[in-house]
Amino acid sequence: MSDERVMRLFTPEEYLMIERDAPLRSEYDNGRIYSMAGASDGHKNVVDNITGFLFLQLRKTPCRATTHDTKVRPSKVTAYYYPDVVIHCGKPEYEDSDSGILLNPLSIIEVMSPSTESYDRVVKYNRYINIESLCDYVLVSQNMHQVEHHSKNEEGEWTCRILTRLTDKLTLKGAPASLTLEEIYDRIEIAPLE
Repeated sequence: MSDERVMRLFTPEEYLMIERDAPLRSEYDNGRIYSMAGASDGHKNVVDNITGFLFLQLRKTPCRATTHDTKVRPSKVTAYYYPDVVIHCGKPEYEDSDSGILLNPLSIIEVMSPSTESYDRVVKYNRYINIESLCDYVLVSQNMHQVEHHSKNEEGEWTCRILTRLTDKLTLKGAPASLTLEEIYDRIEIAPLE
């Protein structure tokens, strides 16, 4: 007899009901609910830098950058995520009138923690690229100066550009905005690699 524990699977409806009244946020993926751990100061500061610089660029456009309180559902997948930064332009489309679950993001930015890096890079990447409206999926390291910009070209294929110099510029395809790594990592101390 195996002593592996069987994890209970939840329906999307059960997750949404639990999430509505929960004091802490959690994400959902194919029946499993994952608690979201508190973010480190470095993580929060990177997110603040990104949203601050994006706000200034997008404020006179039809686009808006929101932070980790916006829930996104990848199309054709039973999953609900809270990206660190989400950009949408024009009228937002929601799953239903009270859910606040965004269906039409143009750009998604995740700041990777050591504990979420592989999940963000593999699982979420494969979920997010199925969102028809999505043009950019950006992965930002908090441990080194590195940004991975996955973007969809005119043929609908995804390509990746890795930025590592502080003068490198991340130019989004989904919204009229760009950021240098110097702006992303403004006033953030990163230990040199050994």
